[in-house]
Amino acid sequence: MTLLFAAMFFAARDQLDALTVEDGPLENLTALLYLVAAILFVLGLRRRTAGPVWLALLAVAAFFVAGEEISWGQRIFGWSTPDGIAVINVQDETTIHNIAGIHGNIRALAVVFVAAFCVMLPFTNRFVPALKHFYARWRIPIFPMSALPWVVMAIGFMLVPRLLGEHVGSLDEIGETALGLAFALFGWAYRRTSIREVSVPASNVTGTSEFQQAS
Repeated sequence: MTLLFAAMFFAARDQLDALTVEDGPLENLTALLYLVAAILFVLGLRRRTAGPVWLALLAVAAFFVAGEEISWGQRIFGWSTPDGIAVINVQDETTIHNIAGIHGNIRALAVVFVAAFCVMLPFTNRFVPALKHFYARWRIPIFPMSALPWVVMAIGFMLVPRLLGEHVGSLDEIGETALGLAFALFGWAYRRTSIREVSVPASNVTGTSEFQQAS
């Protein structure tokens, strides 16, 4: 998938731009994937499985990203941007992440968060017993290793061009879609585990929770 989009960037730029245009196929798919992730986290929460607070936060965060992706339905339903938001929003739309002062830093902060939560956490959970026990004790959800390739793809498309001094919006959109898929898989991994009703007490000597087994 990475090679396909990279090839399109160099050899089929017009087709790539058509896929990644504002309100285009990839942006709508990204919103849908985050909405699916939010629903899956809520379904896991309703089953009273491990980490209810964490699951609730993940559900709210995923729903927020889904809403931001489509400007909370502004162009779908055709309302105008409120004056108070329009004067501070760099894209004149009903979003928070494009507000002046936030817009320039939000992606860097997102990449740092994703690297810590989706990469560092699962690796330390697997290879550092003390941290694995800590995560289990606090019932922290562990991102599934099986979804890591999509995270790597997302970070690559969003970070590498910037390291080369470039800002390519179409590559950002691809990265956002890959990350949306990763979080949908995250939600599914937890939902699948909760359906199986796997339950290991946090005090277990192995320090493994049911969420961590899903990873």
